[in-house]
Amino acid sequence: MSVNKPTRGCERRSVEDHFPEWGNDIRRLRTTDAEFEEICHDFELIAAILCDGRNDDAAVLESLAGLTEEIRQRLGRHSGET
Repeated sequence: MSVNKPTRGCERRSVEDHFPEWGNDIRRLRTTDAEFEEICHDFELIAAILCDGRNDDAAVLESLAGLTEEIRQRLGRHSGET
């Protein structure tokens, strides 16, 4: 699974936009798992910081990479659940 890295001047997008192949699972987990929702919210905040060009230092990029990995792991554990 890959994530589309935000670029300066990009549109603000949801986690679902960054992981389109997992959109249904993300929407389901966001409504049923408060911790996953928080991870997604944090991802969107960090991605917005990068999109707005406010900060692109290593710590921000590392935070986004860590959140990406957390999302990927959660989706891997929960994919296909009903």
